[in-house]
Amino acid sequence: MRQWLIDKYGDLTKAAENLDMKLSGLSVYYSKGNNFRRPGMDFFVKLLNEGCDLNWLLSEQQNIVAEKRVEYSTKIYDLKSEIAELKRRLKKISDISDTP
Repeated sequence: MRQWLIDKYGDLTKAAENLDMKLSGLSVYYSKGNNFRRPGMDFFVKLLNEGCDLNWLLSEQQNIVAEKRVEYSTKIYDLKSEIAELKRRLKKISDISDTP
């Protein structure tokens, strides 16, 4: 849920504002400590109205999605690094071919 809120609103403060809550009230739903509380129906209705797929939220699939997100982020970083290296090499080739 935490990641969905960040993806949707950009950060948790904006998420709390859009859900008409205080950040401290929202954080008890995604924290992993003694402060954790299960959300009530009103909160689920707010999420549903904001476009959250409650079936996904309440399933174990959200853990799989989070794991895939990390995996894909790593792959994207690697690809960006590779692209930067290829651009550097192309520039070097271009500079050599432009030399009389």
